[in-house]
This record gives sequence, structure tokens and C-alpha cells, in this order.
Amino acid sequence: MFAFAFSLRSSWGFFANLTVAEAESLLKEKGNHGSYLCRRSTSSPGSYTLSVRRQKEVWNFKITNDGESFGLYENDGFASVPDLIEYYQHNPSKFLDQNNKSVELTEPLIDDSENDPGLSQEKWFFGEIGRGEAELILKQRGEHGSYLVRESRTQPGNFVLSVRHHNSVIEFLLIYSDGAFDIANTKRLKFPTMTHLINYFITNPLIHKDSDQAIHLIEPLCDTAERLRNDQRIKKEFE
Repeated sequence: MFAFAFSLRSSWGFFANLTVAEAESLLKEKGNHGSYLCRRSTSSPGSYTLSVRRQKEVWNFKITNDGESFGLYENDGFASVPDLIEYYQHNPSKFLDQNNKSVELTEPLIDDSENDPGLSQEKWFFGEIGRGEAELILKQRGEHGSYLVRESRTQPGNFVLSVRHHNSVIEFLLIYSDGAFDIANTKRLKFPTMTHLINYFITNPLIHKDSDQAIHLIEPLCDTAERLRNDQRIKKEFE
């Protein structure tokens, strides 16, 4: 069992700080055929590695990032890593290894270690919902000052704080680096946990970098993402 200082596990199988050996051991210990996880590449900064359990072995596949899109192959152009994984999970015949054999992705590996950050227990954390869904939820179910936090789909391992400001939604990128959280394009105050960061900015307004407006966190949007997806008004927007 590995004692990760902060695993930053994800609902779609992303681990921010795993080495190759740790990823392979974790998949062999807890995974089954087709289990997978995604991690930051240790050899190519900015890229990612998709590790897949195939029978008793673990195969590693590089996910490239050109700054605009992600891909396993030259002609791929996915907007996010979760989009890429979802596509190949449903199209295994198009995900081929070097021996031209299809690669099956069954389910993400979710670590249940005691060191999990426990974000799923926070009432303001909505997991892997997308930007459009976050904006729609805040506009339809929130009020001025309502906020939520979601996983960044374009920068795995980081997060996004979405805040309703009057009739618009303002977003702030939350960076996790060197064991601490901060907000991009701010004074770069460091916080040991995301909860510390949120609690600080509840009493200290954020400053929007483009308008210099003070953005206040008044009340978290407490409904869960799953419950909101079942809301018929919101569901119709995504049909």
C-alpha cells in the first residue's frame, strides 16, 4: 500500500503524483483486466500517461498535449483527457497497441486509501462536470455569490472554482503544486488544502484579473452533480 502525501485521485481515474512503478503496482494490486488510471508523464512535462491493466501486465500509453488538444494518435484532437478516455472506452477497436491489438478500457481505478483528500465530502465539490454544465447549474440553481469547484478537464490534476457574479459566471483556475494550492493569476497565496483556500476566500474577496472586480464567495451550491443531472430543466439543456 502506498502512502501518497496527496493522491489527488479523480472520479475518472486521474492520479497527479504517481511514478511508473507506483501506477503499475497499484493496478496489479487493486485492478482487473481493463482497469486503468491516468497520471502526469514523468518523462514529458505537459503530457500524460494512460496505464492499463491487461491480464497480468500493465501497459503504458502516452497522451500528448499540444496546448490545444490531447491525443493518443497523430490525428486525435480531444478537448480534454476525460473526453479522450471516454471515446476509446466506447471504441476499443480504434485503440491499438504496438502489436495492432485492441486495448480494452473497462473502468477507472479509484484509490480508497486513507490519505484521499476527501473532496467528495465537500458540499461545494462537483467532481468532473464540464464548464458548460457548471455555468448552467449556477445560473439556474444559484444566486449572486453561489460557487462550486470542479475538476479541470483541460489541466488534469488542477481544479476550477466557478462563481456566479450577478448574471455571469466567473472562473478561477486552482493550481495544485508542491503540496499546496493557489489560484492562478493572483498574489499566489499558498494553502495546504483546498478547503483552507475556499475558507480564506469566503472572507477575502477574489479579484478578477480582467476587470479588477471583487468576486465574493457567499454560499456554496450544495446540490450534488448527480442530483442536478436528474433535474429535468437542466437535463433538457444537454439532450
